[in-house]
Amino acid sequence: MKKYKMQFTLIELLVVIAIIAILASMLLPALGKTKKTAMASECISKLKQLGYAMMQYKGDNQDYWISGKLPLPEDQTGQNYWVNGYSQYFEKSGKYYADSAGGPEWLECPAQAKKNTGTLGYDVSYAYNVNCFGRTQADPGQKYLKKPSKVLAHSDAWYGATGNSRDYGLLCFNYLSSSKDVCYRHNKKSNVLYADGHVNPEMPLALNLSGYDYRYYPWYSWSQRNADDSKNIKGTFVAWEYGFHPYL
Repeated sequence: MKKYKMQFTLIELLVVIAIIAILASMLLPALGKTKKTAMASECISKLKQLGYAMMQYKGDNQDYWISGKLPLPEDQTGQNYWVNGYSQYFEKSGKYYADSAGGPEWLECPAQAKKNTGTLGYDVSYAYNVNCFGRTQADPGQKYLKKPSKVLAHSDAWYGATGNSRDYGLLCFNYLSSSKDVCYRHNKKSNVLYADGHVNPEMPLALNLSGYDYRYYPWYSWSQRNADDSKNIKGTFVAWEYGFHPYL
């Protein structure tokens, strides 16, 4: 009895290849979405850890939140940013991060386009709301907040509005332009750490204020603060289209 080898015709092979291509086209977007979801979750986890450090620092410093800049150690030059106030809670050695050196992994969002740049200001993904908590040691320290759960402390941010600068991170929110510094890296949302320690993904409208009036929540600038600090004035969101690039 003869045995026949099973053979595929060219048409059958093409049909199989087409089916595989269709299945791949269906699966790849789902895999990409899963990856983005995982990065958003990791980002939230990092901000929660940063929140624990923020509260520990506060407890160790007479209940004051950290300032944007700290006194410069005698053996260092440049600027001593808030990052070094938190490093003791993440690293046993309490590593010092010079402003001209790279930033720590624990302040790096997994979705940030460019990492390990060798510059502190570019490597930190979560800018600090120094307009509320003080830009320098000369600013009055922030100790009491009526509604810390409404005050933004850190959020996803990037260095600039145009060109390659929007692929980098940001150390501190710029004075009177904070809404433009927020980066919506996660499905057009920005992960935000509030002053009470909780983290929440926010849409652009939640972080934009009418006329860039940063007296109100969530920015609550101490230099502009209005006596009626219970208000949360929001205006029509200006579509900073670069706020989504390249995180569509």
